[in-house]
Amino acid sequence: MPDITPITSLEQFHTIVSSPRVALVYFWAYWALPCTPMTPLVAAHATARAPGIDFYRVDIDATPDIARAADGRTIPAFYVYSRGRKVGEVVGAAPDALEKLVREATATAGPIGRPIR
Repeated sequence: MPDITPITSLEQFHTIVSSPRVALVYFWAYWALPCTPMTPLVAAHATARAPGIDFYRVDIDATPDIARAADGRTIPAFYVYSRGRKVGEVVGAAPDALEKLVREATATAGPIGRPIR
């Protein structure tokens, strides 16, 4: 997945979500059929470099501790974080909802990815 940084440890996850930058984290698994159509959509947003958003992915099989920490019970799931808070989410294979989430996250991020609050 180009331009989507994998999160491989719980420590890395906590560092990312605590950052002042806006982060969209995609929780997925290779075997989950609903993830199949969503993966290229997330990659397209990441490749287009949605202004102010950093894109990450979590393989729930490789890092179940991160899924537990994020309280992720269903995949695919897309959570937007800033400054240690979850500020948006979409759960399930919902392309239109993902598009809206990315638009909203872009609108609330400053020019270098810092929230405008």
